[in-house]
Amino acid sequence: NSPTNPITTNSPTNPVTTNSDSIGTPTLKSGYIDKTGKLVIIPNFDTATSFSENLAAVKNGNKWGYSNSTGVLIIELKFDVVAPFKEGLAAVKIDDKWGYTDKTGKTIIPPEFEQAKSFTQGLALVKIGGKWGYIRNILQWR
Repeated sequence: NSPTNPITTNSPTNPVTTNSDSIGTPTLKSGYIDKTGKLVIIPNFDTATSFSENLAAVKNGNKWGYSNSTGVLIIELKFDVVAPFKEGLAAVKIDDKWGYTDKTGKTIIPPEFEQAKSFTQGLALVKIGGKWGYIRNILQWR
């Protein structure tokens, strides 16, 4: 069974809360349950989000990365802020600039934006030099 919901617990076998949104406190860890309520990823993250395109954003300390459905960290914990994957890319913030990473952790669009939104229908809204504009999802043009 694949994970469906993040859970937060103070024990790997005793969930204290379950819902579709991540909930966490400094003393609790987050993991995942499947549709039947079975624990499928032991809680070992400070924060865990819902899955998007088979990856979930997870946080330990003050850095974010992405985990797969078995709990393996696919993209290392190196980002300050992250967004869910959309159209194969995720907006990620590092050192006060936003860019985009693919599902392997490769930087596809370098961090150069003041703000960046997720892709929708091949376009993403970004802010650079105080001005807003759209960029194309270059994964669709390869």
